[in-house]
Amino acid sequence: DAIDSVVFSPDGKQVAYLAQKEGKWLVVVDEKEGQLYDGVEQPSFSPDGSKIVYRAIKNGKRFIVVSPVDDPSKVYDEDPAYDMVVTPRFSGDGSKIVYRARRGTQEKAERFIVIAAQDGTVLKEGPICDEVWEPVFSADSKFVAYGARIGRELWWKVQTLP
Repeated sequence: DAIDSVVFSPDGKQVAYLAQKEGKWLVVVDEKEGQLYDGVEQPSFSPDGSKIVYRAIKNGKRFIVVSPVDDPSKVYDEDPAYDMVVTPRFSGDGSKIVYRARRGTQEKAERFIVIAAQDGTVLKEGPICDEVWEPVFSADSKFVAYGARIGRELWWKVQTLP
């Protein structure tokens, strides 16, 4: 079928990629296959290389998937589903995941960041914005910062991680 988006773990010992199989998509980590979805994108390893997080699509909804790299077919969490999720990333200490999410259509949407535990469980949704830019973690993994547009105003938001 097809392959896409090859990524290495931080220590360079593992490799993951996206693969198409039977018209569906999955993540493959060191030749071990994950679950099949309508689409998968944006794989990223945890800092210690023990987990992988990526965006998945099933029945028109988008959500993040967190799996252990030694068994990518095991999924910690597939909820909640949003109309869009983008760029899930682990914090530097691996304790949190942050990603951008959207409810509603592109034209009429609520956009916000989602702070999740390392297993994907949502801890907090950020405030609703008109646009949200790529979040980044502080070096000590205690804060997340991102750009936001609310109306005509542009803001830098900094949130303490729960």
